[in-house]
Amino acid sequence: MIELLPGERIDSLQIQGLRIIQNSSAPCFSVDAVLLSWFAAPKSGELAVDLGTGTGIVPLLLWGREEGCRVRALELMPQMADMAQRSVQLNGLAAQIEVRCGDLRADLPDEWRGAADIVTMNPPYFALGSGKASGDELRLAARHEYHGTLADWLAAAKRLLKPAGRIAMVHRAERLPDIRRALAKNGLSMQRLLPVAPYPGKAANLVLVQAGFAADAPIEEDTFYIYNAAGNSQNYSPAMAAIYRGGDIDERNSISGSHADR
Repeated sequence: MIELLPGERIDSLQIQGLRIIQNSSAPCFSVDAVLLSWFAAPKSGELAVDLGTGTGIVPLLLWGREEGCRVRALELMPQMADMAQRSVQLNGLAAQIEVRCGDLRADLPDEWRGAADIVTMNPPYFALGSGKASGDELRLAARHEYHGTLADWLAAAKRLLKPAGRIAMVHRAERLPDIRRALAKNGLSMQRLLPVAPYPGKAANLVLVQAGFAADAPIEEDTFYIYNAAGNSQNYSPAMAAIYRGGDIDERNSISGSHADR
């Protein structure tokens, strides 16, 4: 029996029967995490490490997409790490998903270094001095780079990756120049870029980025739309609907904007 703390609830992820513990007073997962877990495309036998895991949503969805993968997760805030650990236990996945509490700038376990096929990350979207700062400690840590810059996150990912490993990241489109600079600072190269917009006719507000050590010219894909049109948050594009069902997609031009709690 998994104990729920005050304000917590259990939500269905509608894939593989998975469930997750969330708390309305803390950051909750958003469509960004759903997109990231799809974009990372785990394969059977691969090891993924999720940095800044929050509620543990990305590790759960990675396993939901590929039961043959293993996932490790690191989370700075003890309250969030505890929630993620209990969600793993709730789903009976302690043998497949490991959650640790620690700072990605200093607390990467030795056995994690150089072992990851995939490193996933949904870093804070706002640099210090930008965006609207929340008075809540958990939301502040999720939204702003108080506990590490984008370059710090990528430096941690670099230490975790196998030589042929890949980084999968979701971020705000306006931070793309900062992403390019942070990759270069860490000797990493962009390999794939997928802009994400709310609906056709709207500019991209997110980007999905794959990076790694290989320095080939990046593949820049057509914009991916989440909704078919403005004004109806339930009218998902065919591609977004397929992702929510846990499937893969061939079509592009079908994803949407962000439900992010940040």
